[in-house]
This record gives sequence, structure tokens and C-alpha cells, in this order.
Amino acid sequence: MKYIFKIVKIVLVISLITSISIIASPKKEKLQEEEIKNNFIGTSLMIITSFIPSLDVDFYEIDYGRKLSTNDYFLIGAHIYRIDAPMSCMSDCLKYPGPIWTYGPIIGYEYVFNNNILISQLLNPMKLDYYDEASNKMESGYMVLFATRVGYKFQFSLGSIPFYFEIAAEFNIWPLASKGPEQFKSIDDKYTIYTFAPAINAGIIF
Repeated sequence: MKYIFKIVKIVLVISLITSISIIASPKKEKLQEEEIKNNFIGTSLMIITSFIPSLDVDFYEIDYGRKLSTNDYFLIGAHIYRIDAPMSCMSDCLKYPGPIWTYGPIIGYEYVFNNNILISQLLNPMKLDYYDEASNKMESGYMVLFATRVGYKFQFSLGSIPFYFEIAAEFNIWPLASKGPEQFKSIDDKYTIYTFAPAINAGIIF
């Protein structure tokens, strides 16, 4: 499993460098320059923690957005997360007997008002793989998570490269989810199926 995530990290870094190189290349036609700014690719800044070994975090996500109109955006992405405790726990959490690895697509819609206030609605169906302390797979399950974000979107350029930065309050709820092994279920039953959290995202506009 560790080798897989080393490969994921390398691919993410190469993808980011390639995207910046393409965007930074000169455009010959104004029309082409305007069309290319209808898209963006980015991620949650939580991903930074995955590259700090002392934090022992595995959080990988990539998002793509397409501008549908002046204010409307279609969003799609994918994630791989490792969960060590119930998602609604903020402090003094009971730890699971082993990690849960989650994988799934992200589909959403975002509306950005003229004053740059944003509202997003996201759907994140995911597969859950439960492991014990010895990294032996115990069982697989599922979860369907709904997320609503309200925040602010900044757009700016560094040199010739356009970027975006989003900071928002996020409400997550997962009404559809398998119970998992009893050792995990007994811990989950002590917590809610919803949580509030900050959401900080950034990326490149192209």
C-alpha cells in the first residue's frame, strides 16, 4: 500500500508541473486564451499534509472544473483518503482498530456570485476498505457523502499563470453508509453522521 501512495505522490507532482508548463506557454490567439480560461484543475490544500512524513497522513484529491456560464461551474474529481477515526470527531477521538481506506469520485456544482461568494454542492460516493492493525483487509463497504460549501473564491495571477483560491465553511453528511466490522461500528455509533469543517482549495485556471 505504501508503494502505491508513493506513486500517487509522484504522479500528482508531475501533473502539477506539466499543467503549469502548458499554461505558462505563450498563446498566439486571443480567442484561444479566452477559451482556455473556462477550466480549472486543483485540489484541497489538505493534500500538503500527505507530503510531511511526521504527520502520517494520506489524503489525495484532484478536482477538475468547467465553467458553464458566467457564474456556473461543473465539478468532477477523485479522492483517496485514509481514515483513522470517525470523521465527525474533532478532538480526543476514539481510534479505529485499523485504518479505513476510501476511494471514490466527486461530482458537484458551484455557483459563484459577482462578489466572489461561492456556494457548492458535492456528491461523493465512495468505497470503504477496512483493515486491522496488521494491515490485513477485513471487509469492504460503502458511503455516500453530501457536502455543501459556502465561502469565497479569489482569482489572481502569478506572472502569466492564473490561479484560484477558495476558502469556505463545509457541512458534510453521510446518511447512506455500511456499518462495517463490529469493532468499527461500535466506535462509529458514539458519533454523529455529519460534521462541519473548513474547506480550503486552490488550483490553476486554464
